[in-house]
Amino acid sequence: MPKRSADLAAFTVTKPQAVLPSLAVEEAGAEREHQPEGRRTLIKKSLQMTPEAARQLLMLKAETGKKEHELLSEALNLLFKKNGKPQLA
Repeated sequence: MPKRSADLAAFTVTKPQAVLPSLAVEEAGAEREHQPEGRRTLIKKSLQMTPEAARQLLMLKAETGKKEHELLSEALNLLFKKNGKPQLA
């Protein structure tokens, strides 16, 4: 049976639009209504650091038994406190 060549003339790709999280208080409250009790809405952020800082974070993780996100939340709350902001992380 001979091999058929693919006809890609009708092939189209549509890129989905980026959906950014809304920071509006009303919408955030509405999102929480559909979540189980005690669960917070979280927004994913990324962080770049030097290899030395990453190694030190891993050492703190091992020494304290805390998860990485717990240590980073603690650091963020210290930054908020230093700048007179509510500690929300």
